[in-house]
Amino acid sequence: MGTEIVILDCIGFIRHFLHFFHRRRILFLDNYQELVLREPSSSVSQALKDAFLALRVAAQE
Repeated sequence: MGTEIVILDCIGFIRHFLHFFHRRRILFLDNYQELVLREPSSSVSQALKDAFLALRVAAQE
């Protein structure tokens, strides 16, 4: 019985976290995109930057 309660608590936490993240995802992605694009190519390759931008465009369509 103790295990069931812990699992239900975890599910509740995950649901709360996903709801919060869903509301904040655009702000998070915009900030993350700015940070990634500002990094020099020695830290983040141009191919990775292009892939990230392609995924953002595809997700918004």
